[in-house]
Amino acid sequence: MDRVKIEAKIKDIISEVTGINKDKILNSQSLGEDLGVDSLDLAEISFAIEDELEYIPSDQELDSVITVQDLVDMVADKKGINTY
Repeated sequence: MDRVKIEAKIKDIISEVTGINKDKILNSQSLGEDLGVDSLDLAEISFAIEDELEYIPSDQELDSVITVQDLVDMVADKKGINTY
């Protein structure tokens, strides 16, 4: 899986959790302020990442995530994918 596929999957997950069309989700958007993700939503996103991307984000990692891009970078980096 490459970074582009990780990004697409994460946007799918965010879309499923929030009900926002995935085509309207931008990497620069804040999960909380722009997309309305609360702590329960973030837990759902975390479980979906575990199921669909086979990576278990720690609470500490999730606490450092602000934007969609931060989430993409976190998963890609942990999977050893550093380029597009």
